[in-house]
Amino acid sequence: MSKEHKYLAPEAFPAPEYLEGLPTEDELDDSTVLFTWGELKDIIKKSGSDGFSRNKAIEKRYKAWSKDIKEDYGGIDKYMTNARLPWAKRNRKLARQYTRKASKKGQAQEEDEHESSEETEDENTVSDDETPNSAAYVDLDAIQDRLKLDKDDEEHPDNDAFLRWEGGELDRSRYTVIFNDWPYSIPHGVKHYCVWSRIPIVHPALVDYDKKEYEKICEHGLQGFTGITPVKGAYKKDVEAGGPELKKWAGVEHEVKGGHEVGKMVAGLWDPRGWECIWFVNPAPLQSIPGFGHFHVFARRKPDDEIDVCEGKDEEKSEDEDEDGDNDDDDKDKNKDKVNKAKDDKKAKEDKKAQGKGKAGSDDKDSKDAKKENGGK
Repeated sequence: MSKEHKYLAPEAFPAPEYLEGLPTEDELDDSTVLFTWGELKDIIKKSGSDGFSRNKAIEKRYKAWSKDIKEDYGGIDKYMTNARLPWAKRNRKLARQYTRKASKKGQAQEEDEHESSEETEDENTVSDDETPNSAAYVDLDAIQDRLKLDKDDEEHPDNDAFLRWEGGELDRSRYTVIFNDWPYSIPHGVKHYCVWSRIPIVHPALVDYDKKEYEKICEHGLQGFTGITPVKGAYKKDVEAGGPELKKWAGVEHEVKGGHEVGKMVAGLWDPRGWECIWFVNPAPLQSIPGFGHFHVFARRKPDDEIDVCEGKDEEKSEDEDEDGDNDDDDKDKNKDKVNKAKDDKKAKEDKKAQGKGKAGSDDKDSKDAKKENGGK
């Protein structure tokens, strides 16, 4: 199995087939990139999500598209809840309302089709009264009275339903993964996902009901990194040979206080051995879809050499190379030792030769002195 297929990304719920105007993957790959991977991390650590943007051409298309969507559906929120997310009341293929672009004949035909297909909705579809009236953030003030209850009381906020990752498969009755149809200008090859939730994502329990900490989260959101490659083996050598950005971010972990549950979910969906991810939950004012919350994920598929390091295979390979004498560094060290030994041997010979000459000169002098004492005989 190739490494590309070993660590798969989670399945993303598709956009409606009838939807027009979304940028294709090829168009996004041909567009200008505004941010490097390291710059995305810089923005996250310094200012949360404030600072991300699309390039001008894509942004212009997005504004025109969103204007049409608002006219077609009555708002982006209605489009998301009636067409884009899997929990829409109607069959997602028939979610579009009558628009200024559709003919009256088309409207009547669509209404007839809808009436005949009310019982063929998507398996994940739920009715309006089944959709929880929740948002991404739980209001701390709204649960103050319940905090006085015993923790084993069903009404205690510790028993609230909010995002907690228990491992295993994604609970698709509560969560869905979709591609961001209008991604920020991120490096080619990096994918921009959104994870949508029908239960709150951020709860005061994440910071032990600390009011100051929770207010900070509500204002700035949550952020973190997953899948950071250990700086060792061949990757360490790459970092040493790399540029300033690679050196700056190699091995740097990051997760703000309260971000542990989202971080666990991201790591559970994008295996850290095969993916490095930057994720963030927008602040409360930017969670604008009633009944739903969401967070963003930038996912970078790791190259094979990084995967080897994360799997521990790079260390095994290094040990094998040591045994076979094929390790380049060892060869260099051995060659260096040979050169140094040759220099030492040469110096030793020269010293020995010099000592021999010195001894011969001393013997000649002693002989001359002896002859002098004997009258030159």
